[in-house]
Amino acid sequence: MTAYYTPVPVVQGVWKSLEHMGFEGGRVYDPSMGLGNFFGLMPERLAASSKLAGGELDTITAGIAKIPPIRRNG
Repeated sequence: MTAYYTPVPVVQGVWKSLEHMGFEGGRVYDPSMGLGNFFGLMPERLAASSKLAGGELDTITAGIAKIPPIRRNG
């Protein structure tokens, strides 16, 4: 069920952990971006100071990944 995305609670936990460790923005690469949850759920304060890049090998998901992420929180 999660072949094309990382569940929202997991993504939110990762961002919260990165902020706790002192990440304030920078270069962010998602090597298997699926539906783009990591970019779509990135806190606005981090997105404002970050440059995003991603990749996807699965052809179906790669097509989906070309669609700009929807901002879901900030």
